[in-house]
Amino acid sequence: MAVRFLDLADTGLLVEFGNEISISINQQVNTMMKLLRSPPIEGIVELVPTYRSLMIRYKPEQIRRDVLVEMCKIQLARLKEQPKIGKVRARVIDIPILFGGEFGSDLSYVAKYHKMSEPELIDEITSHQGRVYMIGYLPGLAYIGTENKLTIPRRATPKLSMEGGSFLLQSNQISILDQTGPTGWWSVGHTPLKQFDVNRESPFLFEMGDLVNPISISREEYEQVKAQVAAGTYQVRIHEQEVNQQWEF
Repeated sequence: MAVRFLDLADTGLLVEFGNEISISINQQVNTMMKLLRSPPIEGIVELVPTYRSLMIRYKPEQIRRDVLVEMCKIQLARLKEQPKIGKVRARVIDIPILFGGEFGSDLSYVAKYHKMSEPELIDEITSHQGRVYMIGYLPGLAYIGTENKLTIPRRATPKLSMEGGSFLLQSNQISILDQTGPTGWWSVGHTPLKQFDVNRESPFLFEMGDLVNPISISREEYEQVKAQVAAGTYQVRIHEQEVNQQWEF
């Protein structure tokens, strides 16, 4: 699919790289965003990446739409010159999760939907690393895609109130709901960790392109982590890993 430029009113431009959830497309979006940030372009107010596109908010009194498109095309040419296959370093973040029971009220239903036992479902979730495709909906909330074999769709009717800290899934996507609120996703566990905390030096836990390891923990471990998070002493395990970078235009 050719890259498309779509207008969002008179102060927004959407650079669309594809029409599917794909690591390759998402890597193009992420790299394009970095190219537009270095060096910064006068008149660009904000860059907002999604699964498959990059939204550019700009000031038309400082940069005309046609000039902005032309500058994007220059960066696209640079993007095409980037190595299409290679290794890059990525952050890996471990997320401790207590699955099932009162902490994951939908675990049993989701397991039955996939004709699995609850331990088999937990193993399917924790044996696949996730990738942060985008941040949105709530501050710091990460949309994480995985290569697990789960296919359950969103709820037909959203649940009006899901507890904050719920570990959610739908199909092969996972996420964490920091704040109590409505969702159409299924709750299979709970984590004491916060994706967004104004008291942290870096308020946002996740960044686009991060890798995520869901880790199953016991009730005792959960209570220990919860207490450490409340006391401000818990250290999130963050390390690095080499990953493949590969895309096609």
